[in-house]
Amino acid sequence: MAPFDLAGSWEFEAGACCRVDVEFEPGDADAVGLDLAVGGGAATRLRWDTRTGRLALDRAGSGDAGFHPAFASVEAAEVRPRDGVLRLRVLLDRTSVEVFAAGGEVCLTDQVFPPGGATSASVVAEGGTARVVRLEWAELPTWSEIEPH
Repeated sequence: MAPFDLAGSWEFEAGACCRVDVEFEPGDADAVGLDLAVGGGAATRLRWDTRTGRLALDRAGSGDAGFHPAFASVEAAEVRPRDGVLRLRVLLDRTSVEVFAAGGEVCLTDQVFPPGGATSASVVAEGGTARVVRLEWAELPTWSEIEPH
């Protein structure tokens, strides 16, 4: 996909199990990131705050989170863009989200329980405009679809 400027969000069909690679030039946006496993009123939010440098994985609205008060949590770590570009790789496998930033120097992992049919995703720029330098995604097979060797 060719680079594009983004103010707001752009949605795409990622699948229930997928890999998403995205690179942002933050521009004047307050935050950039992804909404993952979107559907049925649910979304797992991944945001990088341009002021604090904090990358946060928020599963509070990810689907079934009400079975324990501590489950609706936000995991976060500091991430510094390289050469002005924030690079993220996300692996989503139905009930798990793994985020790799800065070439794997930072990793966030969480368990989520999205509703069935939550297969959309969005790239997001909040509070301004960011440039999406690179966006690639691919649907991945589920464990039940992989033949044993």
